[in-house]
Amino acid sequence: MLAVACVLVGITFGTGMTVLTIRDAMPFVYVALAPVMIRAIEDIGIATVMRWLRNAVIVHTIWIAPVMFDLLKPTKIPIFGGVPAFTPRHDFDLLICGLAVVLIATDKRLNKPLAAVLIIANFASMFLSGSRAGLIAGLVVIVIYILRMRPFQDNAKGPLRLSLAAASFAVLLPVFVMVRDNPPKWALGLQKLLPNGGDEYASGQNTWNARISAWRLVTDYVDSAGGYGRLHGLGFGTNPIGDSGAVRYLSGDSQVRAAHNFLVTWYAFLGLIGIALICLIGCVLLVGFLLVLRTPRQYSLVGVSLATGLVLSALGGVILESPFGYMAFTFGVSLALASGPNERINICGTGPETKTRKNKAGVKYE
Repeated sequence: MLAVACVLVGITFGTGMTVLTIRDAMPFVYVALAPVMIRAIEDIGIATVMRWLRNAVIVHTIWIAPVMFDLLKPTKIPIFGGVPAFTPRHDFDLLICGLAVVLIATDKRLNKPLAAVLIIANFASMFLSGSRAGLIAGLVVIVIYILRMRPFQDNAKGPLRLSLAAASFAVLLPVFVMVRDNPPKWALGLQKLLPNGGDEYASGQNTWNARISAWRLVTDYVDSAGGYGRLHGLGFGTNPIGDSGAVRYLSGDSQVRAAHNFLVTWYAFLGLIGIALICLIGCVLLVGFLLVLRTPRQYSLVGVSLATGLVLSALGGVILESPFGYMAFTFGVSLALASGPNERINICGTGPETKTRKNKAGVKYE
């Protein structure tokens, strides 16, 4: 209901029911569909969903790593047209690389040497792309999952894990300092995270200073709009990024319609009303996530990590303002909040009796 309210506000004060209006409203439509996706996940079965999710990230690894190493070039497919196949979407693809590390590392059924190769390939892809938002998203997914599993509290292996983590950090930190101003390709993503004197950071676009300047221009433009612009925004289908002049501080492409900060973008579209509704949705999700984290299950923790990584990186990147981002966000939320069976399942009515519900495949579970 909150998501539908956001959409109606945007349409009412925007440009009407146009293609751009629908495109701008789609994140809220997807959030509104989260309950449907939760039920679908529960009906299919958590084990099945997690198995296919693992398969999907393995397939993603197989093509994204060669692309990042320039071994696989984008290929046009005449039948489909549009964007060539094997074209990376860096922010989203690096998020999936982080998700892949988590799923592959925790899957005990995978061959260990194969799992190690896949994990290394995903880490290499994350650092080779030079994407700031994607790198943050992927690392946040990994860190949240690791911290919640509390790996260092294991009396037997905890000290060894802590030592290895400290040693890795001790090696990486001086390497980062040495390549801070003139980094090789693999360190571009790291370099963008902190101010420095290198050419990449000193360019006029896509730096922290440039982003802040763009956000100020957008908010000032909305505030100066006639009527109740600050209250309800400019509406979906409008172009506050281009009209305010903020686009020159972003990619410079006239097609860019997002501020690289989802709160600023949606403030431009929906004003204070929209921000209030977004905060309300966020509070509902936060309560749900806190309840989930009290009794962590792997699939729930994967969902929380995925959704949180998206939100944090979206404060400085465009990842949550694209279809890739809000589809993944809705899936993460749904996976986190879905309820699944215990280890014991009763398939097709056989085995020990339990309190069950039956899904469409005929699987009963507690």
